[in-house]
Amino acid sequence: MTASWPGPSWPNPFDPGAPQPPPPAPPSEEVNTLATLSVVFAFLLAPVGVVLGHFALKDIRRRGERGRNRALVGLTLSYAFTVIAVVALVLWATLGDKQTGQSTAHSGGTTAAGAAKLSANASAPPEPSVTAEGLQSLVLTGEDVAGLIKAPGMYVNKTWTQTHELQPGDSFDPPECTEAVFNGLTASYRDSGYRAIYGVDLGQHTNGFPHGVSEFVATFDNAAAAKGFVTKAVNHINGCAGKQLTYSHGGISGIYSVGTPAQTGPVTSVRSTLGTVQDNGRTTDVGGQHTSALRALAAKANVVVDVDVIGRDLGDDATALVQGILGRIPS
Repeated sequence: MTASWPGPSWPNPFDPGAPQPPPPAPPSEEVNTLATLSVVFAFLLAPVGVVLGHFALKDIRRRGERGRNRALVGLTLSYAFTVIAVVALVLWATLGDKQTGQSTAHSGGTTAAGAAKLSANASAPPEPSVTAEGLQSLVLTGEDVAGLIKAPGMYVNKTWTQTHELQPGDSFDPPECTEAVFNGLTASYRDSGYRAIYGVDLGQHTNGFPHGVSEFVATFDNAAAAKGFVTKAVNHINGCAGKQLTYSHGGISGIYSVGTPAQTGPVTSVRSTLGTVQDNGRTTDVGGQHTSALRALAAKANVVVDVDVIGRDLGDDATALVQGILGRIPS
């Protein structure tokens, strides 16, 4: 008995005479798309390739598509690249932190040393310095000199903006000891590194034996250079101590006995005493007149003070004048 079936075109499955259903379609020849993408993303972004590979295997089992091997390849590559990336990340983090720590420590040490150096430089006051234009304000006036050495009537006779040579017709023997007695000579300052120099020569209006005063001040690059000049000059004077220096000019000559340098505070001075004078072959002993030449030097800041005083019955006149000039130099 055949059951009724409502649809004319829809075969009754209970009817033995009904035609057999068509055989199932053969497996698709198309390769699963997710499997292919799993391989692609294994190289581009491995974690995504892992996810795509798992979805591909599930989809292949459900739909019967080809591509299982491709999905497995994608999974393998994706997992491999993921593991490599994780290991590389761990190594980078570990080694990078270590190097950064060392660099920071080194940088910190450098920074600390640099900061200490900058702090030291910042805390050190600038070295006092005098310019060439400031030299003229350092020398003493005639009134200043007169008051310091008790010699009224002092006046400016000549000014200098450079060192000077011997006067025409003058000669000294031995010539190297001329610098022990007189100041401002070119031979003294040659190759010394001085930058600028200013000098004043002063005379005296008097009925007696006049005082002669010469003040020179010179700038150097720094205080060390100025002190170095004074040290070298004193050493040179020491080499002439005890020697006689003969001065000659126009048939008149005089003999100075160079003394030993003496130190008074920052000032070094040397007294050279005039002993005899020859005038056209006649020799006169003038030692009892106590005529002498005093040279005194000192350095302060970047300035050298170089003073010479000639006269009779001199005390520490040259030292007093140098000290007066030093007081005008900024500390």
